[in-house]
Amino acid sequence: MQQMQQLPGQLAEPIGVMLQQQLQQQQDHGPPAPNMLPVTRAIAGLPHLEHLELMCSGLSFRTVKPLTALTQLTNLAMAGCNFDDAACCSLVLSLTGLRKLSLRGSELVNDVSLVVISKALPQLTALNIEFCSRITDRGVLQMSGLQQLRLLEADKTYVSLQAVAAVLRHTARVAE
Repeated sequence: MQQMQQLPGQLAEPIGVMLQQQLQQQQDHGPPAPNMLPVTRAIAGLPHLEHLELMCSGLSFRTVKPLTALTQLTNLAMAGCNFDDAACCSLVLSLTGLRKLSLRGSELVNDVSLVVISKALPQLTALNIEFCSRITDRGVLQMSGLQQLRLLEADKTYVSLQAVAAVLRHTARVAE
């Protein structure tokens, strides 16, 4: 959680409180997918990895923690991993070189993760949030600050086409 220092003060405190609550819930209920920990530890042993695609279910903060060592990653796709904001924020705040990120099918991720992504990944060019049912227009509009963003996939969410268009219009103007 020391990476929270990268966020502006007015964001760090409320996001930190929410993430602590999620971590406590995980500890109270146990890790959702303990069999993934050996896998993520093995992957973390590949420090020069630039592209990682995982298709799994129920990654917790504990199981993604080893992946935070993969600081050379530029492309991370975690389809259906269904991790929460604590896990997502931990990854994003550690993997600041990401240019492409897919959270597709992560139904526990919400607007909080998008706020962190918008601040921690200024060079992001593509973001997939399809089937992330807790993400709203409010979170997507945070992406307007990502000057390099060229692709925002938000199908099967509660995000309006107008919000996606507004973000992409803003980032396209910045590029000109």
